[in-house]
Amino acid sequence: MQTTDGGNTAAVRWQKKQATGIEVKVEEEQSRDVETNHTTEVIGYMVFEAQNPTLVWEAEDGDLFGAFEFGSDPAASGGQYVHVPNGIGTRFSGPDEKHKITFSFEIPKDGIYRIKAAVHAANGNDNSFWVKVNDAAGVYLWDALQNTSYEQDYVNDRNGADPVEVWLPAGVNTVTVYLREDGIRLDRIELEPVAAVP
Repeated sequence: MQTTDGGNTAAVRWQKKQATGIEVKVEEEQSRDVETNHTTEVIGYMVFEAQNPTLVWEAEDGDLFGAFEFGSDPAASGGQYVHVPNGIGTRFSGPDEKHKITFSFEIPKDGIYRIKAAVHAANGNDNSFWVKVNDAAGVYLWDALQNTSYEQDYVNDRNGADPVEVWLPAGVNTVTVYLREDGIRLDRIELEPVAAVP
């Protein structure tokens, strides 16, 4: 915040942060009075372009759709995670385009990669996602490691590959995580090279 037009204490906060944009707001606190209305202020910002390909994303930096939302937890990387809160309903029998998170990875060279993520999966009813890579016809039913501390886990395919290994071409590749069970939390997600094509 570059001005102090309002007389009450306030700070800049962000919300709805995505790879394509961010929404900022001035949040006034209530120590002087109970109302939190605030006048206009001038906000400064800088944008940095990555010099190297990004193979790691904080989950909250993905593009969220449908029932997915942000959550705060100091134990999560960067203090945030994404999830669908408990109560959305029954398990989804396949990917639903309405409820998803998409991540765009810039791959430096053709190769085989694994998808690794930090997840918080408290029990057997809150521990799975559907995962799709690019426009592949098939999807993976990922049963995540049950834990309550954002453990690293590789995307697997129930009754199939564990971990899943995918061939990706150089350039932009998309990993989409779809709702299957509510309650499971997704923290950080990354691509891990297994073998590069020379």
